[in-house]
Amino acid sequence: MDEIYAALCAKLREAGTGRYAVFYEDELLEVFPEKERGRDALEAALTRLAKEGCIDVRYARGPAFCLAYLKPFIPATPQPCAPDAGAEKTNKSRLSGMFAVCAAAFAGGAIGGIITALIGGVI
Repeated sequence: MDEIYAALCAKLREAGTGRYAVFYEDELLEVFPEKERGRDALEAALTRLAKEGCIDVRYARGPAFCLAYLKPFIPATPQPCAPDAGAEKTNKSRLSGMFAVCAAAFAGGAIGGIITALIGGVI
C-alpha cells in the first residue's frame, strides 16, 4: 500500500503544494492497481494520507474531492528486532535448573546404592 500512497501524493502534488484543487474519483483511482480500484480503497488511502499530514481534505462530495497536497508520503521503516536480554537469562537459568535436578538425582541414587551395599554387607 505504501506505493499507492506515494503515487497518490505524486498525483496530488501536480496541483501544487499547499493549494486546494478539485480532483475527481476516476482520476485519483488511476494510480491504484486494477484489482484494488474502488471508492472504499480511495477513501481509506485519503484518510491515511490525511492522518499522516500529507494532504488536507476540504470536502468530498460525490465523485469530487477538494484536496491540498502538503508533504510527500514517507513510509515507516520497520525497526529490526533487538535480541531480548531477558530471554538469554531465562535460558541460562533453565539450563542451570536442569543441571541441579540431574545432580540431585545422581547424588540420591549414589547415596541409596551405598546404603543398600552397607545393609546388604551386614546382613
